[in-house]
Amino acid sequence: MIKDYLVEMLEPTILYGFFAGLAGVAAAYHFGNVHLGFAALAVLASVLAQMGVNLIDDYVDFKSGLDKETQATRFSGGSKLVADGIIDARVVLSIGLAAALIAGAIGTYFVFMQLWLLPLIVFGTACVFLYAKYMTRVPFLADPAAALCFIAISVGCFAIASGSFANVYLALLALAPVGMEVAGAVTVNSVPDRDADRKHRRKNAMSILWDYNKMAKYYLLLQIVAFSILLYGIVTGAVSYVFLIAFVLIIPYLYVAKGISGYKNPDSFERYMAVQVVASFAFYLLVIAIYLV
Repeated sequence: MIKDYLVEMLEPTILYGFFAGLAGVAAAYHFGNVHLGFAALAVLASVLAQMGVNLIDDYVDFKSGLDKETQATRFSGGSKLVADGIIDARVVLSIGLAAALIAGAIGTYFVFMQLWLLPLIVFGTACVFLYAKYMTRVPFLADPAAALCFIAISVGCFAIASGSFANVYLALLALAPVGMEVAGAVTVNSVPDRDADRKHRRKNAMSILWDYNKMAKYYLLLQIVAFSILLYGIVTGAVSYVFLIAFVLIIPYLYVAKGISGYKNPDSFERYMAVQVVASFAFYLLVIAIYLV
C-alpha cells in the first residue's frame, strides 16, 4: 500500500521540476556566487510544487471520470492507481495539497527576503491549484501555461540561489527554451487522450486542433519558438556559442512530429513519447552542464 502511494507521488515526470530548478541554480552559479542552502530549498520547493499539481490533477481527473476513459501508457492516460481504486483518491488529494502548501511556505519565506519574487510565487501557486480544473478548460492555455510554470521555476531558483535578479534576462535566453520543452511534452502526451479530453471539455491544443497533421505543425511551432530564442541569444552573444550543441536535438523532435502526424494508437505511439521525454531531459542536462562548466 505504501509503495503504491510512493509510486503515485514520485512519478518520473517529477524530474521536470527537479531539472528546472537545478537549471536555474546552475545559471546562478555561472553568473556569480550561489547560496547552496537557499538553492537546495528552492529546488525542493520546485519538486514539491510539481508533486502537488500532479496529485491534484490525478484527483480531479478521477472525480471527473476522465482517467477511467483513457488508455494508460507509461507517459499518459492519468493515474490508474487512483482510477482502479488501488489507492484512495482523498489521500492522494491530501498529499498533493500538503506538498503544495509546503512549497508555498518555502516560497513565502523567500518572498520576505526578496519581495520581487512575489509575482513568480503567486503565478506558481495559481498554476498548482487551478491548472487541472480550470486552466485546462481555457482554449490553448494548458500547454503554454505548463511552459511558463517551468520557466518561472528556473527563474525563481536563479533569483533565490543568486540573491538577485541581475542577469536574469541573459539566463532567460537559455532557460526559456528548455522550459518550453515541457509544453512540448504536455502536447505529445495529450495525443493518445484526445477523445477523452474533448469529451470532458479539456481545451488543450490536441482536443481543439483535432487533426493529427495540424497537431504536428503546432508541436513544431513550439520547437521553432524555443530554438529561435536560443539562437537569438547565441547570435547576440548573450549566451555561449556552446549552446549550439542543443540544436542536435532538432532531430529527435522532428521524429516526434512525424509520429504525431502518423498517430495510430497509444501502444505504437509510446516510442515517440519516450523520445520526447528523453530529448527534453537531455536538453535540461545540457543547459545545466554548460552553465556549470
